[in-house]
Amino acid sequence: MTSDSLAGLGKKAKGYTKELVAEFTGDARLQEEGRREIVEGRREGIASTSDASSSVSPRGGARETPDQLPRAAAMRHP
Repeated sequence: MTSDSLAGLGKKAKGYTKELVAEFTGDARLQEEGRREIVEGRREGIASTSDASSSVSPRGGARETPDQLPRAAAMRHP
């Protein structure tokens, strides 16, 4: 995890906390602040994962480079 994704996670947690407290107190302003921080945290998390996703496949493993593909195919078919 990068520091950006941790910061985004922290903002989301803070936003969820504010939103929960606002539900109990009935404070509309605090609820809006919480929602805003949740969105900001999601944006930071998405930005940090999109930077890292260029080297990771959707299945979670590292992508094979073009020079590795023929070896991988040869390994599957003896």
